[in-house]
Amino acid sequence: MSESVSLESLNSGSSSGDHHIGINKDQPTISAHHRRTTLLKPEMYNNEAEFNEQMSFKNNEIPVGEPGEDNLASMSQNGGSGFWNCHFSDYKSAAHRFMIWMSHLCVFVYVISAIIFWKFQEDRCLKWCDGLGMLIIIVVLIYSGLAYFHIKSHYGNALYNNVFKLVHRWLNPAMEHRYRKTVICFLPFIAIGVFLGIDTIGDSERLISCLGIVVIMGLGFIFSKSRSQIQWYPVLSGLLIQFLLGLVTIRWSIGRNIFHCIGDRVVVFLDYSNMGARFVYGSDLIDKGIFAFQSMSSVFFLSLVVHILYYYGIMQWIVIKIGWLIQVLMGTTVCESVNAAASVFLGISQGPLLLKPYLNDLTKSEMHAIMTAGFGTIAGTVFAAYINYGISSAHLITASVMSAPAALCYSKLLYPETEESKNKAENITLEKGDEYGVLDAATKGTMTALQLVLAIIANIIGFLSFITFVNGVLSWLGILVGIEGLTSEYLMGKVLIPLAWVIGVEWKECEDVAQLIGVKTAINEFVAYGQLGKLKLDKKLSPRSEMIATYALCGYSNFGAIAISIGSLIPLAPSQRKVITEVAFRAFIAGSATCFLTACIAGMLMPSHYVLDNTTQVHNASTEVP
Repeated sequence: MSESVSLESLNSGSSSGDHHIGINKDQPTISAHHRRTTLLKPEMYNNEAEFNEQMSFKNNEIPVGEPGEDNLASMSQNGGSGFWNCHFSDYKSAAHRFMIWMSHLCVFVYVISAIIFWKFQEDRCLKWCDGLGMLIIIVVLIYSGLAYFHIKSHYGNALYNNVFKLVHRWLNPAMEHRYRKTVICFLPFIAIGVFLGIDTIGDSERLISCLGIVVIMGLGFIFSKSRSQIQWYPVLSGLLIQFLLGLVTIRWSIGRNIFHCIGDRVVVFLDYSNMGARFVYGSDLIDKGIFAFQSMSSVFFLSLVVHILYYYGIMQWIVIKIGWLIQVLMGTTVCESVNAAASVFLGISQGPLLLKPYLNDLTKSEMHAIMTAGFGTIAGTVFAAYINYGISSAHLITASVMSAPAALCYSKLLYPETEESKNKAENITLEKGDEYGVLDAATKGTMTALQLVLAIIANIIGFLSFITFVNGVLSWLGILVGIEGLTSEYLMGKVLIPLAWVIGVEWKECEDVAQLIGVKTAINEFVAYGQLGKLKLDKKLSPRSEMIATYALCGYSNFGAIAISIGSLIPLAPSQRKVITEVAFRAFIAGSATCFLTACIAGMLMPSHYVLDNTTQVHNASTEVP
């Protein structure tokens, strides 16, 4: 067969009704392969029908006529596996569907059995944070998610075309007019002002926290890298989202109880680490609450769980969904949004690992936002260390979640975007881990936690020792001039008193909270939370001041973390070394301001007459907190 004949046959297609070439519009790559095969090796086939038959078997197509012995031999050599796969794939999919429906049936039977068992109990109070209530919530959430994905896969395009496009078409003309757009953007803040004006009647001290927001945002504007190029939409939307999160989790009774319930479940979950710790260290060290043995043991356990979730792709899915939501609501780029969501779970050094392929292409503003999110949040892997100090788990979770949009808000104020991002939403894919199996993932998680634990312990020992040395020198210098008790905490406490006051702390307790902020900034949040726990036991702080301090300390913004952030990012993006070192200190300032913004929102929304107590066990979502 000549080359021209082959091209003609490929372009026109076979005229025979018994055989056809496996080329269609849905298989452009296969078509190209056919053309290359025919052009390069035309002598392999004696005629067009033989070529068509061979290609049909390669495409797992069954020929119309009954094959002879030669064709059977050819099929066994070239297309046998495709033939059997074609026949048995139906049985495989049917078995898969059967297993899925059997799983649903088992869940349904189990839930019905639990309800029947509960009906015969003497105490039939439905506890939503435990027992049957928790089971019902979990089942409802799972099947709501399944229903969402089913609707999205089958009716997503129809909903988008018929609903969202109509809404966008209606809003677009309204947002094109400059003054109309300004009014629409400021309507939520006008509503917030009216709400606070009514809500703070008789409790005007809470308005001091509003002053704190104005001061912190004003300083961010004054020291902005480029004030003329600030994009106010992500700044204002981030502030609004933070306020709404605080409104739901602090002021709404059901929202408070939900987060308090989540905090209780986190404490119960992390307590399982004590079993392994007791086996290795013995009960004496654990019962005495020694930090390196009790608090740090939970880091091993939680890191193992996180790496298993990362291996199966669950953690990536959670992060990408939350990042997508932040991107839609705030208008930030996808890398910034995904990292802000990841920082809540993974922390300052592990969060950027998800974006390793894209770090070299980030703009300066994006790199600044990524570092700010790391400084402004704390990882879930170290929650237990703070909880063991007596810190409210509900406040810790709430503060970390609220700080994610706040970090992007303040980052875009202090370092606005002046370049065009190279990373789009459609280009971002979070790959699974490179572990060989779930056991390898678990082992890697514990080994990663070992490095983290050793780094935490080493930093605490080194910095505490250095601060003690500095305090000794200051005390000696003070004694020489007749000043007793001169320490670094004392000096920072005096300097940061105005900051403690504007975020809402009572004036008589401002010095204590200012010292905590100073310790957190100079050393780290572990030491600061430890001192906060002691102040709580000694009842030196009011519940409101304790709550505001919890929010203000909830971040990695300390001098040691600057080195950790730079040291973890430069190996991931060597070409960005100059950018990373250039924006690091600004990101550190922005991370600190993020924590103070979160504390201001909490102080503004939390009335003086009630706060959440960490010892209160909230089991019913309808229970009012007094």
